Amino acid sequence: MTRWFVDGTYVRVNGVWRYVCRAVDQHGQVIDVFISPRRDADAARRFFHRVLTTLKITPTEVVTDPNPVYPRVLDDLVPSAWHLRRTACQLI
Repeated sequence: MTRWFVDGTYVRVNGVWRYVCRAVDQHGQVIDVFISPRRDADAARRFFHRVLTTLKITPTEVVTDPNPVYPRVLDDLVPSAWHLRRTACQLI
């Protein structure tokens, strides 16, 4: 079973706020980090597409925060994966 944990936060880069998204596997290894000017469906799609094509591994379970764009993106790109939505406190 391959489980990914996806979380994100905003950081200031050269005085501009950017959204940083990262994926971590079930062993705690960082899979990928993605920086985007927006936190929207296009950014989520680019992030997951990049991770899936780079690793060539499809997760069986993806744990994310409750961002409403994740279910649509994951249903399109990884329809076989079970998607669990957690709050930030539950991810720790």
